[in-house]
Amino acid sequence: MECAGPLCRIGDCCEIVDAGGRRYAGEVIGFRGQRVLAMPLEGIEGIRHGDAVIGLGQAPDFLLARDSSAECWMPSEILWMMRDHFM
Repeated sequence: MECAGPLCRIGDCCEIVDAGGRRYAGEVIGFRGQRVLAMPLEGIEGIRHGDAVIGLGQAPDFLLARDSSAECWMPSEILWMMRDHFM
């Protein structure tokens, strides 16, 4: 998704907050001009135009998944928030 902020670096973690207050884990994957490109790391149901994107100011520190081609890291705080989705 493309958004107007937050101040961040490629690889930083972010949260997308939908109109109902649900938080989705995300990662900054690039820039287009002055805009930030962020990728949700979980289901996108409920995300819509105008939702807030909050920069967490940190790179992932917990290995969430690994396969032969890639690794997915995320901050431990987000993993803790997402525990109900995986259990």
